[in-house]
Parts: sequence; structure tokens; C-alpha cells
Amino acid sequence: PHSTWLQDVEGGDARSRCQRARSGGAETEVAELTLSPALHSVVRLPCPRRSAWAAYSWERPGGGGAAAGGAEQLPDLTLLVVARRGALGAYTCWATENGFRWAAVRYRLREPEGGGWGREEGAATPPPGGSYWPQLVAVAALLALTLPAAAASALVAYRARSKVRGCAAAAGGVEKAPLNGAGGGERGCCLQMDGGSGADRERGSGGVR
Repeated sequence: PHSTWLQDVEGGDARSRCQRARSGGAETEVAELTLSPALHSVVRLPCPRRSAWAAYSWERPGGGGAAAGGAEQLPDLTLLVVARRGALGAYTCWATENGFRWAAVRYRLREPEGGGWGREEGAATPPPGGSYWPQLVAVAALLALTLPAAAASALVAYRARSKVRGCAAAAGGVEKAPLNGAGGGERGCCLQMDGGSGADRERGSGGVR
């Protein structure tokens, strides 16, 4: 009556059943998802939690972790990657449980077909000769010729303005003559032009004989 409870211990093979049970929720190979984002765009790479008991970690191109290469991992295991040439390659989210490790998801970032990215911003195009030395020499020579001339012009203009201000100050500060008529005020720094009146010339030519 209890024949249904009997097990075939001698001829039974439990290894096949254990392998099937393990492989049912632990895939070793996953399909690779290819993405071709725009240059400098932020790409979100989610990692599905296929097992609540597994520990998950990201592996980026070159074998680095999630924080390598400027990538950032969110609390929900989503990886944020800035699309640039140094970030191209495969990104794999690995799950580890009870000593077994499998890929939960794998992404591959690549440049759009036809070279849509072109040159990255900030990368200077070298001249045809392959060197900037001639241009630097020419700029240095121009500066060496221009700066001394500009400094000399500024110095001459400054001295001219200083002289004009000194004469104006002296003309405005003429002292009053004393009541006894003795002495006289200081003469200004501005010179009197030639060609005075005839009376002045006669007084100047006549003397005590």
C-alpha cells in the first residue's frame, strides 16, 4: 500500500535534478544589449534583480567597478554613464548567490554608425605641420614689438598731462601784492608770448641816459 513512497536509491540520479534546479534561476549567459547614445548624453543602465538573495555588482570596460571612469551607481543598481569615447565597451551587472556568479544583464555602448560623434569637444585639431611652435614664435615676436611702443606712448601722455596740471595750479594761486608795494608775487610757470604792445616795447627800449 505504501509503494508510491518508495525511492529508487540504487538507480536514481539526483545530480541532474540539482543541476536543473540551479540552472533554472541562474543563467550564465545573457543576451548583450547594444546602445548607441548621443555624445555627452547620460545613459541609464538598469540591473534587474532576478534573485532577492543575490549580491549585485557592476563591471565596466577594462575591469573597473561602477565608480571607475566617472560612472555613478544609484541605490536601485541603475548605472549612470556619460557617453564619450572613453566609456565605450561592455557593462555587465553580475549577481552572486551561494558561491555562484552569473550575469544578470550586459550592455554594450558603441558609437553610432557613420561616426556620428565626430571629434569630442575640447580636442584641438593640430596644424598641418603637426606643431604649434611657429605660431607661438610669431605671437611672441609681435608682443615684443607692440608692448614697448604702447608703454612709451602711455608714459609720454602721462608726462604731458602732469605738466598741464602744474601750470593750471600755478596760475590759479597768484598771490596778492602787499599794500606798501614792496615785493611781488611769484611768477607763474607759463611763459609770456612775444609780440607785446608798442608802449611796452618803447618802455623797454628807453633807459636812463
